[in-house]
Amino acid sequence: EVFGDDSSIGELIRRNVEKISFFTYGMGCVASSVAICNMIQIERTFHIELLRFGPFLKFWGTKVLVSIAFLQTIVFMLPVPPFSDMSTVQM
Repeated sequence: EVFGDDSSIGELIRRNVEKISFFTYGMGCVASSVAICNMIQIERTFHIELLRFGPFLKFWGTKVLVSIAFLQTIVFMLPVPPFSDMSTVQM
């Protein structure tokens, strides 16, 4: 098999799991930041059109949800009792 456990790619992945994990957390941070920046850009660009809609609290609520979704992955990595005993599925 090309991608099996005994293949060179499988061995490479197994040796670099921690690096790959931190890379994906970093990309999660970038994606969350880009999402929030895009929302700010939309808010600024369509400010006049959105006045009647009153989106201020809606935009803030979405920004908070995006931030919490990313930060929860960081919090679950903390080595404190409630989180350190959790399985991958529970996280």
